[in-house]
Amino acid sequence: MKQTIRSYKLLLISILALLIVYSCSDTVDVITYDTPELTITGTQVLAVEVNRSDGQSMTGYDISISGPTSASQNNVQQSVFVLDDLASGTYTVLVEREGYISDEFEVEIELPDEATATYYYEAEAYLRLKAPSVVIINDQDNVIQTGPSDDPGLIGQEMSLDILAGTFPESVVNSNGNVSVSVTRARPSVVDNTFDGTTQAIFYFEPDDVDLNQEVEVTFPIVVPGDNSDNVSYTLEPGNIPVTLELDEAAKLSGGQLTELNDNQQVTASFRFGRFRINRFRRYRLVPDVTISASSSFTNPRSIATSGCGLDVDVEHTFERGTLGPVIGSFVNIPQKTYTHGVAYDGVIGTRLTVSVQKRTVTYTARNRNGQVLETATIQRPPLIFTVTARSCHDSGGG
Repeated sequence: MKQTIRSYKLLLISILALLIVYSCSDTVDVITYDTPELTITGTQVLAVEVNRSDGQSMTGYDISISGPTSASQNNVQQSVFVLDDLASGTYTVLVEREGYISDEFEVEIELPDEATATYYYEAEAYLRLKAPSVVIINDQDNVIQTGPSDDPGLIGQEMSLDILAGTFPESVVNSNGNVSVSVTRARPSVVDNTFDGTTQAIFYFEPDDVDLNQEVEVTFPIVVPGDNSDNVSYTLEPGNIPVTLELDEAAKLSGGQLTELNDNQQVTASFRFGRFRINRFRRYRLVPDVTISASSSFTNPRSIATSGCGLDVDVEHTFERGTLGPVIGSFVNIPQKTYTHGVAYDGVIGTRLTVSVQKRTVTYTARNRNGQVLETATIQRPPLIFTVTARSCHDSGGG
């Protein structure tokens, strides 16, 4: 009997000992690690890269940016002008330089909600060198060549002006009876949709804003969207001036066709000469009844770098923009380009930092008046959005 009582006492002591051990393990054996608070602040930048229409960077320009944040500077000696401390909204950018056609466009900024995100928008301005003036004798008939084209496949090909004697008023004729005449032709730097179609070219006639005594006939080379020019008609705006198309002898480039591979598909555009008559020198837009729609979306975030525990992270991201086909490329000046932008973040003790990037994908679609798709093209364009996330080193496998 005494042996049985002793056995029960030993069993009770053993149970109490186990309870004490397990109750103490919750406070002694379990160690928790808190991720330090992430105090990184992102930056927001609008960078305007200024180029000639052939894509070569340039300096010595004047720039003004108006919007939620504004800035202006004359005779800028860097090819890229940077505006920071942005706010969401619409910005108007105007770039000018003596001897060049100015470029003005809008940029829509929509900043991400994350305070740690870095937002980088690189816009591009293209300044077209004004065509050299041709001096004519006003009391004689003149046929001049001017206004070299910057359309793909038509680089450098000029337009012809047939000017009859006495065309210009005395107000623009100098004492020797001469007039300096020029026409500069440029593609828009953004897709410019109008009520009648999409602007394919802009003509800048000089002397500017002058009413003529008689009409001037203008002949110019043009890329006609699609392989059948009968499906596209042109007007000159303002004034709804009709434009006729024909296959001139000088236009027989590959049988009047331009062919290019776009997304591994053969895309064809017609090459023709257009003609119109004007009774005033001013700025005109060449508008075919073609619409170009653009849809854009951001890619999913993609991790591009992870720091060591507590270390800084410094990374550059590079990507190719891609190219447009001959049809859409004749409407907007968006040459091939390689983008490179870097971001750097200071390390946080006990933490690994991971940097991810998103970029914008834009798909352009050109359709004729019958709704037929003439060409599609997809390219990648800024803005870039960099985000940084933090994770405890212990959560990711120790220090």
